[in-house]
Amino acid sequence: MANFHKSTMIAVRKDIEAALQSIGKKHNVEFKVGSIGYSANEAKIKLHMYAVQEDGEVYDPKADDFKNFAGLFGLKASDFGRSFTSGRKVYTICGLDRNARKYPVLAKDESGVVYKFETAMVTPLLK
Repeated sequence: MANFHKSTMIAVRKDIEAALQSIGKKHNVEFKVGSIGYSANEAKIKLHMYAVQEDGEVYDPKADDFKNFAGLFGLKASDFGRSFTSGRKVYTICGLDRNARKYPVLAKDESGVVYKFETAMVTPLLK
């Protein structure tokens, strides 16, 4: 291999994720490969490791963050994971962007695409 290319990084990501699955099972953790930055001859990979709880659920830092800061945005900690309808689509709240003043609520649609919403728009739809 002479240089790194996007297609190479996609293949490497898949191989790394597959290799980390067995390590995760062995140590009761789950891995997620984050961003990959690369140049022609060097690559840097961000790797996240999450604890698997006793009930089998994987620790979700976004849920934790939401529960800690929801009140600052006029939401309840229990709103994480709740669904609302906007237009013809159903969205599920999946996080907060604490740095976004206008659109801090993150919600994904049924296909998994994440959108940003105003708190004032989401709050009445949750009732």
